[in-house]
Amino acid sequence: REDLRAAIFDKGWPMTTWHRIEAFQRVSLKTIAEALLLCSPNYEALSKEQMRLYVPGEVQREALAFPKPVVLWASPANAG
Repeated sequence: REDLRAAIFDKGWPMTTWHRIEAFQRVSLKTIAEALLLCSPNYEALSKEQMRLYVPGEVQREALAFPKPVVLWASPANAG
């Protein structure tokens, strides 16, 4: 419908990339779900940070850490 075009395409939503890999598809679906919910009357007063949607088992929810302290060495002689 023409009357919905501006509400969908002119709101400044980020473009969602669709991938063939299942784990990335879940991230894309989460992005789409967030945008839809933030436009609905029950959630429109919230910000994206307040909504905090997550997919069970997603890497972003995992506490990532090295098993022991790590030292990182860098040399100004190494251009790369």
